Amino acid sequence: MEYPKKFILVNNDQIFKHLQTEDILSELDREMSAILKNKGISDEEIVKLYMQVLQKRLNILDHNNVVQETISEAVSAQHTEEEEKHDLVEKTDLLQHLILESAPKNLKSNTRNILNYLKNSQNLMHWSPKGELFYKGKNVKNSNVLELIKS
Repeated sequence: MEYPKKFILVNNDQIFKHLQTEDILSELDREMSAILKNKGISDEEIVKLYMQVLQKRLNILDHNNVVQETISEAVSAQHTEEEEKHDLVEKTDLLQHLILESAPKNLKSNTRNILNYLKNSQNLMHWSPKGELFYKGKNVKNSNVLELIKS
């Protein structure tokens, strides 16, 4: 029994965009390996050249992954307090996720319970975006949560 074949129409620009990137990336790979194998230059120069090639590669990858958005400067300059609060909530959610991910498996439930307790008592204590604990408005020294959990 033969199954029908399915085809998808793809714009030629999309195809060429990806083919050119692969060629450029393979060229960058050759450059990077040539730099690393070069014995005639000092280690500092090798690092400098390697970082330049690596930056070139990152710029190419960023160029292909960029989603182009047009935002007028007037709108972007008006960053309201609500947006700042929303950004702070996102940062604390990210921090809580990082804390849970860095906790050992056998302590994840305890860590989750502690985070829920801290979340419910935000008027008494809260996190800074750096992960430090603030208790009654004062910074608690050596309270970076990620460092405490990892140790």
